[in-house]
Amino acid sequence: TTSRLHRNYKIDETAIGRHNNDLDSGVSTGGGSWSEPASSYNAQIPYNRVTETVSGHVFEMDDTPTRERIRIQHGKGTFLEMHPDGNEVHKIIGDGYEIVLKDKKMLVKGMMYITVEGNAYVNVMGNKVEQIDGNYELLVKGHFKQTTQKTHSISTFGNMDITAGGPNPLGKLTITVPDRIFINGSTSVSGSLAAAMISSKGRVDAETGMSAGPLGFVTTLGGVSAGL
Repeated sequence: TTSRLHRNYKIDETAIGRHNNDLDSGVSTGGGSWSEPASSYNAQIPYNRVTETVSGHVFEMDDTPTRERIRIQHGKGTFLEMHPDGNEVHKIIGDGYEIVLKDKKMLVKGMMYITVEGNAYVNVMGNKVEQIDGNYELLVKGHFKQTTQKTHSISTFGNMDITAGGPNPLGKLTITVPDRIFINGSTSVSGSLAAAMISSKGRVDAETGMSAGPLGFVTTLGGVSAGL
């Protein structure tokens, strides 16, 4: 029997029809969405050469003018289709595995969108280097935790702003160290500053007043000045 895909007959009952009725649509990218393209099938006799097995595997080489396609589909639904405009759709109905025994290089000359509807894990057993020539924005809607087992350095050639609490007036920033915090530069505090001990190699100025515990103010060199 000649395949219905060759004759373009009752296509809704074929692998093409099942595919077009089960498209993934509205896939979120965070700032937008995209949808899986439908098959570009519209075969005309005698252009579509079809091999179809009893278990449902299909191989098409379609030379229909303006609808040229190549499609390989497994009986369970996994398929690869090359469209007339050069686009390619690859869909796996099940788990997907890719193993490269040597190096792998990837070049994307346009936009790239990756959406993971479950959890994602990345394990780099060597070093990892990322270079971003434009801006970098990271939005975490849950908790964010970073752990470094050795030295952790952060540097910027411009200004750095850290905001805790956002619109919440009760937000706070907590820094915990086993010894002390070193600040190589001047420090300006617009609110209150409380500490068991404040040590400075330069001046400590207070615009509206300064208070001390029962031991008072202690200096090794010079005096203490406070605005009254």
